[in-house]
Amino acid sequence: MSLITYDTFRKFVPKIGPQSAEAWCAALARAGDMCGITGRRATVHWLGQMAHESMGFRTFEEDLWYSAAQIRKTWPGRFKTVDPTPFAGNPKALANKVYNGRMGNREGSDDGYYFRGRGPKQLTGRDNYTLFGAWLASRRPDVGDIRLKPELVAGPDIGSLAAAWFWDKNHLSAILQADSNDESASRKITQAINNGQTGWESRWTWTQRAMTIW
Repeated sequence: MSLITYDTFRKFVPKIGPQSAEAWCAALARAGDMCGITGRRATVHWLGQMAHESMGFRTFEEDLWYSAAQIRKTWPGRFKTVDPTPFAGNPKALANKVYNGRMGNREGSDDGYYFRGRGPKQLTGRDNYTLFGAWLASRRPDVGDIRLKPELVAGPDIGSLAAAWFWDKNHLSAILQADSNDESASRKITQAINNGQTGWESRWTWTQRAMTIW
């Protein structure tokens, strides 16, 4: 049974409102139970990673409103010889530029924008939405094809399930079973999530915070 309750979740992310906290803690508890994320270590590492991705459970859709300077800094390889100016302040064009041609997103389409990061895990890319959708269809047929309404991933119900599905699909609890050192395990989970250590300090800070509550 999930360890996430309203009181513990409010302590973890006190800056969100009571209604939002109630909706998210209930959805996270259901999703955690469904995917077996119920032990203390799995719970704190799962929540720590998601809190980083969602800026403390306050942002559930990728913000792609960048200045030209921010674009070049964030994607130096893609804009090494490409002028970022046309993509500044243009989220759809930017998403299609940086995400199309990978993660299952088709070149010459709006897939990059349509399947941008959403939910506390920031589910991104046509491939991930397709795989999650297939899993979801067998458990929540009432939702329908998530690829036709990807905005649902930004909400508590489906967003929590997407985050739990991703954790389970990538066997991230197995990392905790193999490594008893929480800091080391956090680094390995971060590597598995984004193929690098981007944001690890923040992820670890959130995880440590969760450890003081659960």
